Amino acid sequence: MRTRRGFLARAALLLAAAFGAHDAGAAEVGVIGWVEPVQVGDKVTVNAKIDTGADSPSLDAQDMKITRRGRKEWVSFWTKGPGGQRVDFDREIYRYVDIERAGGQNEKRPAVLLDLCLDEVRREVVVNLVDRSKLEFPMIIGRSFLQNKFIVDPTHTYTTVPSCASGKDKK
Repeated sequence: MRTRRGFLARAALLLAAAFGAHDAGAAEVGVIGWVEPVQVGDKVTVNAKIDTGADSPSLDAQDMKITRRGRKEWVSFWTKGPGGQRVDFDREIYRYVDIERAGGQNEKRPAVLLDLCLDEVRREVVVNLVDRSKLEFPMIIGRSFLQNKFIVDPTHTYTTVPSCASGKDKK
């Protein structure tokens, strides 16, 4: 049974890659695991859970403070980097997002624009901010970042290293 499931998973990945390659935006598709390191801006690399059930990325944000600067709202926060060191951020709030949580409760979260790098793919995306300190991974990467670039193989983890600084960024 295990061999058959493995074969079916690989066959599905190959079919998805083959059919996706005909899509105009899917020329190069990489296979990643369900947990991968992601570089957040040029500040920190965190381990992120790859969650195809989520639409957008979420980042752990501690001690969020929202302030007004002129007509715009800004948020300052920090997140943990490797070894638990504190990494500070100060960003303009791009918008607020409504997140549907399990149990039917909606939550309104501030969202900011951040450059994220996974493998060789760098994208500036809207990232919502939330306290994830009690969760295993400080970040979730959702479909909006993965679209046309990655296929997720849930049998693997840590298959990539962020390498966007090499100048080989794929958009």
